[in-house]
Amino acid sequence: MHRLNGKAANQISLSDRGLLYGQTLFETIPVCHQQPLLLERHLSRLAKGSDALSIELDLKQLQHEINEFCQAQTANKLVLRITVSMGAGGRGYANPDTAQSQRILSMHPFPKHPKAHWRDGIKLG
Repeated sequence: MHRLNGKAANQISLSDRGLLYGQTLFETIPVCHQQPLLLERHLSRLAKGSDALSIELDLKQLQHEINEFCQAQTANKLVLRITVSMGAGGRGYANPDTAQSQRILSMHPFPKHPKAHWRDGIKLG
């Protein structure tokens, strides 16, 4: 299930600068019983990242969309991915004057990791 700017959607413009130039950021959040965990911390990181990339972001609007999206879920454990992109506009690396940022929310099943990972942890190379 996906939402684009608060509405059900499965498409984004092929001219989106997040796709073309990497002008995007994301957070991945566990959702338990319709509650996104540590949401304030994730929103704070998104705000810092959007400032660094000069992407407009209305945090209150995003938080409203997140809460509404999570409340509509029926599963007890899910993973929410929040993606914010610069939006479509212009060509080249200079930021466009009129870009409208895009807020993409997608909900996914919680991964099923082996119990040993929880008990013993994992090693990364």
